[in-house]
Amino acid sequence: MNLEMKNISKQFGPVAALQDVSFQTGPGEIHGLLGENGAGKTTLMNILSGNFPPTSGKIIIDGKEITDMTPQKSMEMKIRFIHQELNLCNDLKVYENMFLGEELTNKAGVVDKKTEIKRAQEVLDSMNVQIDAKALVADLETAKKQLVEIAKALLFQSELIIMDEPTTALNNQEIENLFSIMRGLQEQKVSLFISPIKCRRYLPYVTAIRC
Repeated sequence: MNLEMKNISKQFGPVAALQDVSFQTGPGEIHGLLGENGAGKTTLMNILSGNFPPTSGKIIIDGKEITDMTPQKSMEMKIRFIHQELNLCNDLKVYENMFLGEELTNKAGVVDKKTEIKRAQEVLDSMNVQIDAKALVADLETAKKQLVEIAKALLFQSELIIMDEPTTALNNQEIENLFSIMRGLQEQKVSLFISPIKCRRYLPYVTAIRC
């Protein structure tokens, strides 16, 4: 995916959250968004994912200006936002969370649980994480819930994945595994935004943008 965010500004009443931010990215690039708290990193990602509109500026994807971006439209364009605040239902199983709102159904319109479990487990196994697709999310520790969010983005073959503080709940081994996943996605021409970059180990993989 070729993306350009051009002269993006965002006002919340009298507060300027973003002022004239521009950048470009292409397939297989990993960008780290740098800045202090309140610099506008999450605001910029929320605009890209359609959670709220920019006050001014343009979003251009593959040469086409995208107007009235919404979360649904961003997902249809294969953009996924993994929020720092986990967006999982504890009362559902892992595979049910991964397919939530995008369930697979058979010809009779009944959810195809067997296929969902199989596909979800394949993605989890490809990430080299010890998570059972049939496990109840409430029984998972926070770090594994974070990995389920990432697995959901991979499940639908996203072309651009936004991660807001993805390593906060991960230990060193899990962080290294995340780097391996990032490298694999890069080889598949998936673009990634990661915010914020606090760890030097990220630096070999990212082009830093300060906002």
